[in-house]
Amino acid sequence: MNKVAEECWRILKGNRHIALLMSTYVMQKGNFIDLTFNCYQIFLDKGFIPIERIVIPRSINQHARGTSVWKWRAQRSPFLFRGYLDLLVMKKEWSLQ
Repeated sequence: MNKVAEECWRILKGNRHIALLMSTYVMQKGNFIDLTFNCYQIFLDKGFIPIERIVIPRSINQHARGTSVWKWRAQRSPFLFRGYLDLLVMKKEWSLQ
């Protein structure tokens, strides 16, 4: 994600916005990692200014075909099933650099 933030900073003009839609978790070796806040911190470190965090609830019918699989995984393992997505909106301030 560092490379993504660097490239966004490089190609985005000053006073422009970027929006990132992402899932809120990832499981690595049985550990929960909050992807949204890790990404948020990386973009702050690169110089972006946070504008808004929008929580988007998932529809009951969204991916209805796979819902039972995810429910089964959540019941059988320490799997976190989140019912929303995060939309991070950030801004690159104008600079003369």
